[in-house]
Amino acid sequence: MATYTIQNILAPLDLSDSSLNAVEVAGALAQATGATLHLLHIEERLDAMEDPFGPALNLQGSHNDVLPALAATLATKYQLRISLSMKGGNVTETIVQTTEEQSADLVVMGKHGASGIRDGFAGHNTYYTIKHSNVPVLVVPASCPQGLFHHVVYPFRLMDGAQMRHDLVLPFVSTGATIELLSVNQKLLDIGNRALHAFADQVQEKCAEKKVLVKMAQGTSLRIGKELVHYASRNEGALVVANSALDMNGNSRFIGPHTQAAINGLKNPLLFVPLHCEQITKSKDTAISYSRAG
Repeated sequence: MATYTIQNILAPLDLSDSSLNAVEVAGALAQATGATLHLLHIEERLDAMEDPFGPALNLQGSHNDVLPALAATLATKYQLRISLSMKGGNVTETIVQTTEEQSADLVVMGKHGASGIRDGFAGHNTYYTIKHSNVPVLVVPASCPQGLFHHVVYPFRLMDGAQMRHDLVLPFVSTGATIELLSVNQKLLDIGNRALHAFADQVQEKCAEKKVLVKMAQGTSLRIGKELVHYASRNEGALVVANSALDMNGNSRFIGPHTQAAINGLKNPLLFVPLHCEQITKSKDTAISYSRAG
């Protein structure tokens, strides 16, 4: 199995504070990994609906100057290869479609978009993207460190798919980072303890080049999602890695109560990894491109 690398990052952008913050995080991560950053702005296609109050308002023209200027600024600031696409359509469907078109390895987006923040809930577009994306999605809260992460919380559950490919985490961590394996089995039997220690050894070996420190911790609650939120809150800059295996379910499209509690409740950056990441091979030219400076 090929090692996961980040070559293309897709960052949806609606010019809200949340998305602008996420774009900065995406830019710093692209700089650290050498990836190309693809910005995507989507205008909802209201003109396809019959509007009894008159024609739909077309806002895209108001962004024709702002978005290219922002892309150019990011390209210079982070010394990036960067592209910008402006599309019309359903926001969440367009994000998933563009992920495939751009051969994206990662989607980076804010926890909430222009519709605003509801405490304890992720935004609709973010939730839909997590549920339907074939590649990992990095969900960025209001406060998030830029660049690689120094601390990772990695839930461990003894079932197929729960021990996600640990190479997926490697591109996100800095040299000398700490990875905490949090066992979310309330009562871990001997076989589970052996599996946890074996998995810790695998992660330690895989991350040896970055001198990562691997720690193990034991969860105690049946409310797995809320326990994960509480555990991670001790270090809000820590990256939390999760997937639907938190609910003992092998369906990548299923998001059960434990996973929902983690997605909605976390104030940490969250890397959501589909159980079956697909290698996207299709690519397509983008509308506006900027080359790496120098």
